Amino acid sequence: MAPWHGKKIAGIELVTDTETLVDQARKEILPYSLYRSLTGGAA
Repeated sequence: MAPWHGKKIAGIELVTDTETLVDQARKEILPYSLYRSLTGGAA
């Protein structure tokens, strides 16, 4: 995730903190396929 830290798309900064992303996935805020890719599972 480090290469994406501080990057923006359409003026919106990307969330690159792994703990935040995993927390969002557990709350079903994050798409499941992205969560699987972050945790090493098949997308």
